[in-house]
Amino acid sequence: MRQKITAIIISIFLLFSLTGCEENKQEGKSTAAQGNCVVHFINIGQGDATLIQIDDSYSLIDTGTVAHYDDLSTYLDAQNVNHIENMIVTHPDADHMGGAYKVIQDYDVSNFYTTNTTNESQAYQKMIRSLKQEKLKKQVVASGDRIDFGKGSQGKVFGPIGESEDNNESSLVIRLDYGENSFLFTGDTTARMENKINEKYDIDVDVLKASHHGSDTANGVMFIRDASPMYSIISVGANNNYGHPDSNVLRRLEKYSTEDVLRTDEDGSIVISSDGKELSVQSSDDIQLERKDRTSLKKSVKKSETSKADEIIGNKNTKIYHKESESRLPDEKNREYFSSVEKAKQAGYRACEKCYQ
Repeated sequence: MRQKITAIIISIFLLFSLTGCEENKQEGKSTAAQGNCVVHFINIGQGDATLIQIDDSYSLIDTGTVAHYDDLSTYLDAQNVNHIENMIVTHPDADHMGGAYKVIQDYDVSNFYTTNTTNESQAYQKMIRSLKQEKLKKQVVASGDRIDFGKGSQGKVFGPIGESEDNNESSLVIRLDYGENSFLFTGDTTARMENKINEKYDIDVDVLKASHHGSDTANGVMFIRDASPMYSIISVGANNNYGHPDSNVLRRLEKYSTEDVLRTDEDGSIVISSDGKELSVQSSDDIQLERKDRTSLKKSVKKSETSKADEIIGNKNTKIYHKESESRLPDEKNREYFSSVEKAKQAGYRACEKCYQ
């Protein structure tokens, strides 16, 4: 049963500093945290907007649509945000950057970061004009760039890696480490890009922002399993026309999230704070969750992981079902999920000879 959780006002300082260093899966965590880090997943309907605080400095990842700009600005004003140290637009889709030009006009922004993907939409062109009017440089970042969040923090750009096939796949994917706690912001990245990122980087985090509002174009089984988050966050609009979040994605998030799966359409704005070792979570219902120690919880998860039954994954084309631990599985669009072998057989599937020798 989901516990309800509300926005709290805790100040945080965030300073981004880019380098061109490469990351790898063996790189260590950041040094001990010095204060508190608070991440706000803001309820702005069908879209993304995330506010990061460290001490008295603020950073904003995405803005949602211009139609929901009043919701965003009301929330920012409630947190006493006047100056935005770092503004990040993950990719040029309206539900992530539609309100960007208004943020640039209404708030004092020091640094602006985005992907190298552009488009001809009115919202994007307004954003570019606002950047020029405010004499704010558009800084393009990509996989391998490092971001310094200040003492006790580390920021790393994980994606995109290589060429992107569309706007969503070009999304910036950013990991934030604060002491022993970690967050992964995924924009609308795709399953193909998730696999590339998982091969190159350490994606084991405490908080995962599910990609593309919980769409089945991303949020693959292996990616979520390897992320093994305590909390998964879905930024999504109520009764949206896209059917987000997908039921299969919800099921796998619930399976591999050790604490909870939280949704802005049901929980309102979700706020997760860290002191570098423990997380506390709140939402718009103002009921605080019990604080959890990351290290002890992660150990208990890894210990129990082997006792979990494999998820049954059917191939819609071959009508063969596989264990999720098999190295070669069908593409996400060709999968059908079953909770047991019996249910797979009832649906007309037969066992993979390799998986079930």
